[in-house]
Amino acid sequence: MFSKWFKSKVSVNEQPSQDSHAQASSRELEAPAHESPSLDQGDLFGVAEAPPVKSPCNGVCDMDWQNNICIGCFRTPHEIGSWRSMSEAERRASVAAAEKRARELSA
Repeated sequence: MFSKWFKSKVSVNEQPSQDSHAQASSRELEAPAHESPSLDQGDLFGVAEAPPVKSPCNGVCDMDWQNNICIGCFRTPHEIGSWRSMSEAERRASVAAAEKRARELSA
């Protein structure tokens, strides 16, 4: 985008004088805000940040004490109780483990 903007401001055949940069205002040299590249927060190196992990709780809170899991979300009592203090990585691991338990118990 910047090169498109720059080319529209400077002709290919135009030879700028030695002090043309000194005379040009900073506003003329800056790309308009709508054309300047922008990065989302957490996207500094082109890698989008993963969205926050939502709780897998679906409101069917009933414990299967034989298997030590909630039959609604398939999490253990420890995972349920620790959810708020878990990091995003721990939450992703908890959800993955719950999904694995759900598959194993439904097979």
